[in-house]
Amino acid sequence: MEANEFQIGGRYRNQKGAYEVLAIDGSQMRVRYDSGAEEELERSFQAKVMSRIEREEASAFPTGLPDGKQADFAWTLGVIASRGQLHPLMQHNLRNRRLAAVGFVFRR
Repeated sequence: MEANEFQIGGRYRNQKGAYEVLAIDGSQMRVRYDSGAEEELERSFQAKVMSRIEREEASAFPTGLPDGKQADFAWTLGVIASRGQLHPLMQHNLRNRRLAAVGFVFRR
């Protein structure tokens, strides 16, 4: 993301959370976080933060997932993250599904 891509009324996020851009003045922008707090941020730095977040999210998905499987994979990761642990049978099934999603062929 580039510093000039921020738009007034646009929603973005950083390490503090999601925010809305209220005003842009040169290299600075005034934002309001979802918590209600307002802050002046440097546009170029926030563009770097957004780029890093986008790269991290893109790398969270394994490569080679067929079209339409990314949402399923993300949902599964969300369930795992919310529960903190998996039953051993679920671990086995998840491993097999991931291997199948990237083209691994099971042989008996």
